[in-house]
Amino acid sequence: MVLVLDVTETANKTLQPYVGAIVARSITQVAIGQCGITAGSTPSPEQIQGFINGIENGVRAFLADSFQADECMARLREHLGVGGVTPGTAAARQLVVEITEEYDIVSARGKSRDLCAELGFPMPEQIKIATIVSELARNIVQYVGTGRIELNTVTAPRVGIEIIATDGGSGIPNIDVVLSGSYKSKTGMGVGLLGTKRLMDDFQIDSGPRGTRIVTRKYAL
Repeated sequence: MVLVLDVTETANKTLQPYVGAIVARSITQVAIGQCGITAGSTPSPEQIQGFINGIENGVRAFLADSFQADECMARLREHLGVGGVTPGTAAARQLVVEITEEYDIVSARGKSRDLCAELGFPMPEQIKIATIVSELARNIVQYVGTGRIELNTVTAPRVGIEIIATDGGSGIPNIDVVLSGSYKSKTGMGVGLLGTKRLMDDFQIDSGPRGTRIVTRKYAL
């Protein structure tokens, strides 16, 4: 049985290395008040998730470094026992983020990290995948202006996450050269695509005058 005291103490201990003891207590108290958990009660799964969401809002408002914020929240979920599935039990989910501005990059990154946590990815993998999603979304904003990131759960051949990035731009010239590792881009675009291909288990790209579509997968189990 998980009690309010257990939840708050766990959150405080997890947050302290990142934001300090005073800020950690403040963030935790605000999150407890927002999610409706009362003293002496056993929080429901919905309340726990609301608590985590509240903590994340506070952490991201205080920490400018998104990598540190990702790591902090991944540790909190792990310590609270939130996330993780066994083969054959992953629920089908589809999350779509329309990419039109810089803030949407943050949104796509956060949603991918949350989904990875639910699927049982270890923390280092959560951060890597969130970084890949951030890179794909940033490329859309920088080179095209608008597009979308789609995040799907997959159950076959193994449990994992599928990321689909699409845009309606004019395509990527010399795509084979970009993915060969010999392409040097001042903007970092070639490094981003090649890094995605290397870090993920499956990678496909279709780019032409009508736009670019990237489909990539990473398996948790």
